[in-house]
Amino acid sequence: MKIGVLTWYYGANYGAKAQAYALAQILSKMGHSVQMLNFKTVGYEKLNISTNLNVEHAKHHPILYLKCHLRVRRFQKFNRHFKETSSVKSGEEIDNLNLDYVILGSDAIFNVKHKLFNKIYMGVGINKTKKIAYAPSCEDLSPDFKLKAEYVDSLKHFFNISVRDVNTKRLLKNNTGLDASIVADPTLLYSFRDIASTWNESNYILIYTFSDWSVYQEQIKSYADKKGLEIVSVGRYCRWADKSYTAASFEKWVCSFRRASYVFTDSFHGTVFALKNNKQIVLCSRPDKSAKIESLLRAVGIQERFYSGNESVDEYLQNAVIDYSEVNNRMKELVDNSLEYLTNSIV
Repeated sequence: MKIGVLTWYYGANYGAKAQAYALAQILSKMGHSVQMLNFKTVGYEKLNISTNLNVEHAKHHPILYLKCHLRVRRFQKFNRHFKETSSVKSGEEIDNLNLDYVILGSDAIFNVKHKLFNKIYMGVGINKTKKIAYAPSCEDLSPDFKLKAEYVDSLKHFFNISVRDVNTKRLLKNNTGLDASIVADPTLLYSFRDIASTWNESNYILIYTFSDWSVYQEQIKSYADKKGLEIVSVGRYCRWADKSYTAASFEKWVCSFRRASYVFTDSFHGTVFALKNNKQIVLCSRPDKSAKIESLLRAVGIQERFYSGNESVDEYLQNAVIDYSEVNNRMKELVDNSLEYLTNSIV
């Protein structure tokens, strides 16, 4: 089948890149001809620097600012792994590509309050091509939020709909009456064994965060000293880490999880890659991002384990150790069901 994937794959965000690459690879291995639909929200270039790179006051720190742009270039270089369509600006132009299916997802493309949101991510304007939603998320948008009528009408005309988390399932149920399946993020379905890079770090705590974790600085440094580990931050400058790989390529980011002794994160995809690599996690919540992480944890049999900083890291890990013998079984079941959904949806 000829399939176009509509998602956020073009920016300098590790999780967005990972989910897009994983879904494209999975579909290709199923025997389909896959193209990324080259649709970009107006203003994404500015957002690529100001939001995705998350370097505070970068313009006041010339070296960090240069590293921001270096990371963008490295991400653009990785895009050679994607087969892209020519630029499309509307659903009508997508229909004119004569695809068998458009798959919308994964990532937070159903979050209507996101700066990158466009109604096309709800399928609006794609009227002739069969539409499938695979694992989109509305993040922490209230399930009682009222979607626009044109979004609801479009969603009701999807060939098949799945979502990534319980919150998004409730949003769609409340607005459309549809009972969407919950499936795994594409990053859980794909091994990433083909992604390799020179990564010489060992014996370290990996910090992958979108927030300023200075409030946890003393607890983390104390635990690192106790265990004889370095603190390595990837994707964001951390002044109190031993090393910061601010401009790390996507390949280095993937490899950094493989060799970490522990993972400290507040990111959904940071949590996914920690789980995939069977790492013990110290997980901190972000007010606007916790729903999708909580849904993932419940799906693999892990209850709430958000770190508040009111206890030592040692105490937290003693009370929240992950038993991967059970978690891996739950992940396999989730992955198998998700692959079955994809297979059965494309007929």
